Amino acid sequence: MKEVAISVFKAKCLGILEEVRKTRKPIRVTRFGKPVAEIMPSTPEEPLKVARLHGRHRRNPRRYCWPHRKP
Repeated sequence: MKEVAISVFKAKCLGILEEVRKTRKPIRVTRFGKPVAEIMPSTPEEPLKVARLHGRHRRNPRRYCWPHRKP
């Protein structure tokens, strides 16, 4: 596993995260030579489930929203 000093991680955070994403290999972040964190690649996301809210929709949403609400 590749190790990176915390100061280098702070300076190059976005690049290191992109490297982990592309290579799918974790990187260990160290401080004074001792492990502080491990950056792991994320797992593939599951498809989003869309919930249907029966009877929860409003016929005229502008009627209920702030700048259009009448006192």
